[in-house]
Amino acid sequence: MLHAALVLLAATHLPDDNRAVAEVVDAGHLDLLVAGAVEHRLGPVLMESLRRIGVDVPEPLAEIVSRDRLIRLRSLSALAKVARVLDSADLGWACLKGPAVGSFMQHPELRRFNDLDILVAGADLAEAVDLLRESGIEEMNRNWDGYVRYRVGEIPMAAKGVSIDLHWHLVGLGTHRRGMSLDPVEMLSRTRRRRLGQVDASILSPEDQLIHIAVHSAMSGANRLDQLRDIAVLLESDSIDMALLAETAKLHRVVKLVSHALDRARLAVDAAVDPGWLDDLGGRSLRLRRWIDSRVTRSGFAGSTLAVSAWRDGRLSTAASLAWQLRSRLRSRLGSGVGWDVCDENGPLYFATRSGGEEKRAEYMAGAAVWE
Repeated sequence: MLHAALVLLAATHLPDDNRAVAEVVDAGHLDLLVAGAVEHRLGPVLMESLRRIGVDVPEPLAEIVSRDRLIRLRSLSALAKVARVLDSADLGWACLKGPAVGSFMQHPELRRFNDLDILVAGADLAEAVDLLRESGIEEMNRNWDGYVRYRVGEIPMAAKGVSIDLHWHLVGLGTHRRGMSLDPVEMLSRTRRRRLGQVDASILSPEDQLIHIAVHSAMSGANRLDQLRDIAVLLESDSIDMALLAETAKLHRVVKLVSHALDRARLAVDAAVDPGWLDDLGGRSLRLRRWIDSRVTRSGFAGSTLAVSAWRDGRLSTAASLAWQLRSRLRSRLGSGVGWDVCDENGPLYFATRSGGEEKRAEYMAGAAVWE
């Protein structure tokens, strides 16, 4: 019952029939539904569904959605400033994820996001940071030793309370990029313009955007419903050339990650992708993951996270990825896990840790132009 309600909330369009939500409410499990919706970032959709069936919105959910809406408005305001600064300097850039994907939804305001992700070329990173700083946007990172050591693909910035992740790569850690050939510079050469709210913004091409969304979902396990919904939205509403998508994924060496994420979206939220095409693209790894999923029920909504996130387009890189993830999980169970979030005060990438100074900062900015 709860499963069906969450799937309903993850549909690409607001459902006309909200009986699955009503059944959960009638059974006295509204608190579980709220918790699931928050976990899968579907709070705004749940609030709308509750209103449609005449159920009072729980205060905790209303507070979360209200906060998210405020952040969304502030983020779009910050995006307008970023667009003006980077366009004026004639720097190539693209807005990633939340605002970009939301623009293809029937109700963009229901696509929550709490920060901005902006991509620039590594060679332009230092100039982009300087220009944004001159406009009043704050550079947050002080942990330059950590960022150089792990070749972090983005740096945190902030504009009046809005977090901005300024990317020069689409994958966060150098370790995770091994075995891939994702080329942000090439992707920036194919961007297009689109209205995101009231902002004329640059976004990735249809195929590049779906590849990025799929890789991002796959690397976190491809079991969060809002990410799978994003895939379904793009397949349904953007002009995806599936042959070009497959060709581009092969060039970027992310076929396995992309095929697994699309397959999970097909199975979980009925994304419109041909299973035969997916079988041809993903091959034996796809069939193996489906078999693992059929026997794993404890690792998340859609099955095993590890069975998706470890795959790379090569045996050695897959083995290295699997070993890294298994080691990380073992450390976590032993209580000695490493947090890779830049906001984790105990993690090696905590942005406020002062290390390296201007010399390491310069090394990082130069490295962004040449690191893979």
